[in-house]
Amino acid sequence: MKRNNAVIIASLLVFSLTFGIGCSSNDNGDEEKPKTETSEEVDSDENKGPKELKLGETWEVPGKWKLTINSVTTTDMRNENLNLDVEEVVVVDYSYENLGFKADSSGLYFAPYNIVDETGQVGEAYYSLNIPPFPKEIPVGTRLDSAKSALGIYNPSNEVKIGFEIYDDDFNAYRVFFNCPVEK
Repeated sequence: MKRNNAVIIASLLVFSLTFGIGCSSNDNGDEEKPKTETSEEVDSDENKGPKELKLGETWEVPGKWKLTINSVTTTDMRNENLNLDVEEVVVVDYSYENLGFKADSSGLYFAPYNIVDETGQVGEAYYSLNIPPFPKEIPVGTRLDSAKSALGIYNPSNEVKIGFEIYDDDFNAYRVFFNCPVEK
């Protein structure tokens, strides 16, 4: 019987620690609120950067990074094994510099996460095209002068909106969109 009680008590202790049940308080007696920020709150902070930029403009977050889209061009290259029925594939050439960003002891890595065509339709990542130079993780104090990523859009467009997103160690989201003409 003592063994069963010990197992039950140990199980309750593990359950309590796992799910945060128990007694806790902070110094001022107020209930502790979880830290949450919407993209609007983060984007409005002067250190987080502007929400939208143009081709050739630089998104700089002081002490963290600089990011610039150098060009956006179409390509005739396709991956026949990829089951995406996109009308155009665009290649985004961009550069970035690590001014001091470290996340979980790793360096800075950027790749576009979103593309929107002229009609407002969201496109797709087209990562299966191997177009060097590839984006890579870079340590503090270094830069990558050119990285290329392919994205697919469903409607031929003369201008696209390309999004980048990154999280810092405090899980704050930093987002930017670049409005870019497409070179054909």
